[in-house]
Amino acid sequence: MINVIDSKRAKQQGKQNIEGNKKRASNSLYTKHGRKKYQGRIVKVGGERALGYFEGDNLVAYSTLEEIRELSYSQELEDYHPDF
Repeated sequence: MINVIDSKRAKQQGKQNIEGNKKRASNSLYTKHGRKKYQGRIVKVGGERALGYFEGDNLVAYSTLEEIRELSYSQELEDYHPDF
């Protein structure tokens, strides 16, 4: 009987892991041009939208989207013309 309960619990946890993986994949940010490179995941931190960097399921660093926007408009940037 214990094996049956454990297998049901394992099956439920497997479903939760799949659903969690789908949710994480849906808000993952990858480059849109050139090679596909992982950038992080769009998350909320303290109510603000942010680009989060994770080690496993642990948030280890982030930049708010407002900080990224401010940085991108606060200075002159180099203009690149890639051929891909």
